[in-house]
Amino acid sequence: MLSAYNDKDIDTFISYFAEDISFYMFPDKLMFSGKEQLIARYGAMFKNLQCVKSTPIKRIVHGKYVIDQELSESCSQDPEVVDKRGEVVASYEINNAKVTKVLFFRGK
Repeated sequence: MLSAYNDKDIDTFISYFAEDISFYMFPDKLMFSGKEQLIARYGAMFKNLQCVKSTPIKRIVHGKYVIDQELSESCSQDPEVVDKRGEVVASYEINNAKVTKVLFFRGK
């Protein structure tokens, strides 16, 4: 999934998600749901940003849950100049080999 994200390959990226995927901000604020909204949000981001890169820092797998700590970077103007960088923590709920729920945790 991270490889497709980093390559801005929307078709491969969305193949990891269930049709009824839901994205939340901790603890329970719905950001968006459904594959159409996933395509709209991430497709626009992939198109508008010169680069996106997520690098794993730590991963915990517990049953059907995966919790990742990642370093996220993006370039808005020049693909060689990272102008946004931050740590992201997200949990992914996996059912039938597809991500059905994503929960993002805000940093300080």
